[in-house]
Amino acid sequence: MSFYVTLPSDSSMHFFPENKISHFKTQLPSPVCLNGEWEVGLSEIIYPHSWLNVNETNNYFLYKAGDGNISSTVKRTIDVGCYETMLDIISAVQLALPKNPNRFTIIYNKATKRVKINAVQGSSLHLENLGELLGFKRNAIIIGTQTVIQDGQWKQFHPLSNVFDNAPVEFHISGSAEDYIDLSQTQLYVKAKIVKVDNTPITKDDTIGPVNLFLHSLFSQVDVSLNDRVVSNSSNTYPYRSYIETLLNHGYDSKTSQLTAELFYKDSDDGLKKRTEFFKESATVDMIGCIHSDLFHQDRLLLNLVDLKIKLIRSKPEFCLQGSEGFKVVLIMFFIHTKSSCERKLEKEAGKRKRVDLSVSSRKKKTQLSTSAENSTADPENIFLPPKENESAFQKAYKTFNLPNNDSSLGIKEFLLLRKRRDNLYFSQ
Repeated sequence: MSFYVTLPSDSSMHFFPENKISHFKTQLPSPVCLNGEWEVGLSEIIYPHSWLNVNETNNYFLYKAGDGNISSTVKRTIDVGCYETMLDIISAVQLALPKNPNRFTIIYNKATKRVKINAVQGSSLHLENLGELLGFKRNAIIIGTQTVIQDGQWKQFHPLSNVFDNAPVEFHISGSAEDYIDLSQTQLYVKAKIVKVDNTPITKDDTIGPVNLFLHSLFSQVDVSLNDRVVSNSSNTYPYRSYIETLLNHGYDSKTSQLTAELFYKDSDDGLKKRTEFFKESATVDMIGCIHSDLFHQDRLLLNLVDLKIKLIRSKPEFCLQGSEGFKVVLIMFFIHTKSSCERKLEKEAGKRKRVDLSVSSRKKKTQLSTSAENSTADPENIFLPPKENESAFQKAYKTFNLPNNDSSLGIKEFLLLRKRRDNLYFSQ
């Protein structure tokens, strides 16, 4: 059996004169006695409103839709009122924008609840105070951008210093006035071999081999800096991000061909044997692949005159090697392939045309959450639930990338306001 109790905020003003819409008490006609076990929860909140989230101070925006030589600023307004959702505001703005030609595109992502506005070259959109309702800063300006590539070339960059055992590897790529770097085409090249801790070669009788995705398992952390400012998410979970992205973003054909250059072989006995065979008797192995960092997953070029620094921190041998102890990895050769593109020089008239360069990048944040062995439940907030690694494996005690699914049940909820259980529960107000 279930029933509902309605509690209006203004029904008991004689008993509680200090009641407010946000905080009130309600006097029931008679007490409610509940015998046994009951669950009490909030079913629905109804609130009348008379305020306006779009008023005369934030219901307008400015746009400029010229050809680059002659342009005028136009002011447009949307209706004053209470807009319930972001899509309602976006629809009103789209109706106010010019349709022919369509110089502005507004995209709303329902998953992230973010708004993206694109403008063509020569156009600009001044959101004024309306920008705050769309998730932008006040007085935000959206300016049209243009990227024209004339040609490109591949370049190699070597580390700043010699690579030693367990020492970080650093690269510094100075920004050029003419070249734009295509980070999505940047490749990491490593030539490595496995030896004993005394630098003697391994023998046929030694049971040692690399873990899966060995190119990225060599490094526990990758820091990326632009003009001496770190823009990456500094975390020692780089191998796990690389491994999960490889599993989710590539199909069977890619995993059995292209990704073998990163030494990816399905984690099975056959996969370990194939990887071990490459390093037999301390043979050198060449590996090449992309860098799994946010900045290297965008489809935009890195602006000119921007210095790029990449710092790779080595993983412990216990993590990246699988088998007996007493072995290490030696990096023989190490460099980065980058593709530089030259922007086509556009004719510009002084004072009449300006070029504005914008660079935007999405970010994936990795968070380490720990639960005790005695606790069988966990309640993390605002996460994408990934595979879970045993603490011992994470601390390099045994097999890497051992990600069992230990969940017996999964519950997804938006919020929980009240949940209580009592044998005798009385409501008097």
